Amino acid sequence: MIEIGNILGSILQPLYLCIFMIFTKSIKYNRINFIILSIIDYMVIQNIFKFNVNINADLIYLILFYINLKFLFKNDARITDMITYILSFFLMGLFSMIFVMIFGFKIKTIILSNIILLFIITVLRNELPKIEAFYNRFWNKHDFKFLKSVTIRGFSATFTIFTFIILHLWLIYGIIFN
Repeated sequence: MIEIGNILGSILQPLYLCIFMIFTKSIKYNRINFIILSIIDYMVIQNIFKFNVNINADLIYLILFYINLKFLFKNDARITDMITYILSFFLMGLFSMIFVMIFGFKIKTIILSNIILLFIITVLRNELPKIEAFYNRFWNKHDFKFLKSVTIRGFSATFTIFTFIILHLWLIYGIIFN
């Protein structure tokens, strides 16, 4: 049962992350290649690196995800895509936590939370490019007085650290109480 859940998670989670990025960046080409490459990377990483003190598979996957973007979409890939990934990862983790609290650690939890996430981002696909536009506008130095790029960068770094701390504390909780 656990292996089926791992396989489903290894397909549905990178699928969600890829589709979130595709809609956010309004990517029109190489979509299937990006999804397939990302799923393969996710499966390999999840089977090679397990959660422990020294290595964090999620961070390694983030780096490979960004390399996939850079490889397939060259000039369209930006460093802010890592922050977009973190945002989508945070939402995925939040939904996973909610569904685990409701249904427990089961296969239906993985399927249901990911399908609902895919449905939500499909419905909101016209709103997601606003994330990309926001970062394009505010990431680098500019003349806006009310919001400086250092504020955006600081918030993004803090959000990244917060996301990984919360989600990994949740994993530890799941390991201990499951």
